[in-house]
Amino acid sequence: MVHEHWKAWMKIIWTTILLATSLADFTTECQRPCDCRWQSGNKAAICSNSSLRSIPANLSNDIQILDLSNNNLLTLHQEGFNKVGLSNLKKLFLKECNIDTVHKTAFATLAIMIELDLSRNRIRNLHPDTFKGTEKLRLINLSNNLIDILEDGVFRNLKFLQKVEVSNNKIVKIGTKAFSNLPQLKILRFDGNSLTHMKPETLMALHNLSGLDLHNNPWRCDCNLQTFRDWVITHNLYTAPTACAEPSTVKDKLWNELDSSSFACRPTILEPIPDAKVRSYDENVTLICKVVGNPTPEVIWKYNNRIIETRAFGEIRYVVTENTMDLIRWVNLSIINVRYSDRGNYTCIAENPGGRDEKTLTLILSKYGSVGTILGLDTDTFAILVGCLTAVILICGAVLGVCYFTTQNNESKRLIKTDTSSNGDILIENSVASELEKGQKPEVNPVVKPPRKHEAPLSLTSEATEMSELNRTLLDNESMLSK
Repeated sequence: MVHEHWKAWMKIIWTTILLATSLADFTTECQRPCDCRWQSGNKAAICSNSSLRSIPANLSNDIQILDLSNNNLLTLHQEGFNKVGLSNLKKLFLKECNIDTVHKTAFATLAIMIELDLSRNRIRNLHPDTFKGTEKLRLINLSNNLIDILEDGVFRNLKFLQKVEVSNNKIVKIGTKAFSNLPQLKILRFDGNSLTHMKPETLMALHNLSGLDLHNNPWRCDCNLQTFRDWVITHNLYTAPTACAEPSTVKDKLWNELDSSSFACRPTILEPIPDAKVRSYDENVTLICKVVGNPTPEVIWKYNNRIIETRAFGEIRYVVTENTMDLIRWVNLSIINVRYSDRGNYTCIAENPGGRDEKTLTLILSKYGSVGTILGLDTDTFAILVGCLTAVILICGAVLGVCYFTTQNNESKRLIKTDTSSNGDILIENSVASELEKGQKPEVNPVVKPPRKHEAPLSLTSEATEMSELNRTLLDNESMLSK
């Protein structure tokens, strides 16, 4: 019994001596500028704001908490903490140390570390093996750095990790396998980055995720974000004020204010290509419009800027056939019994809530080679035009013929009238002259002479008399006309 009491007392004494010795060692080895003390039951070395350029090498290897914040370390070298005997760290604070480079094995020997703060540095890249060997980590703070990509595997196999903060970086891309095998992860903070899209596969395996900060990112709320946004909403992970930056139709709208259909992609017309030309010799021509868009866009055709409408009655001139496979849609336009007038510009227009696209092609009907084609007319139109011109020429010829013959007839009548008037004047003049001559001759007894052989017979005299009578009649008529 006495022996047992003696053993118990000796144990207490040795424990006290060991504790005193370790305490003396812990405080003795801690030199300036660090301040070593107990903190929350752990040995802590506070070396912040000390203008240090490297990890201090004069610290006890029993140090569990090391605060090197606000120094000028610049680079964390390969196994840098192991080289100075600091392999038992539980918490490591490297805030505002101007660190721009972190070697992939810088923390490889810190097997029991549970908290790491690398915030407010100038870190741009993290190797996927950066946290390999730190399986006990529960919290990682990388906020306010210059990281642009989180590569696949950078956070993997950390079975105790509960919180990751990468707020206010330059992140534009996160690998779909960046967060893998993290069964305890609860909080992720991505606010204040440059994220426009994210795939739901990136976070779908985080079954215990309960906090997700995504605000202050230039989210492009289109079909590429639709699935992720829907996953966030349905899992109650949305936090305000996560909003859309583009497109303009939903700019500044909160995610929870929009319907899923509002997350649409502007359609893209894959076929026809810009300024395409289609040459055809066939009676029927089919023009192809191949469109991709989410949601499926509405598609119409225009001919020379006029909407083409198929008719349910009358002559069928256009037939539209449609087919959809996945996100690709075909809307083809067939022209039945093409005419030369069907040549020209055909425009395919696709539109959905995400926007609008259009492509124009030119239809060239090479089978027409007549003169009418050369003049820019089809055969029917050319024949009609020729017929109309012929009719106009015939009508004009007939009118000119009638005018010509009418003019000739009037001229003939005028000439006849002119000739008649001239003969009458001559006869009148002769009659008057003979009368004057008779009046001027003196009254003498006529001497009857025997007629000469060559004198005109008596009948001639009678004819002269008749002529005089005729002249008198004409003079009477002229005088009556003049009255």
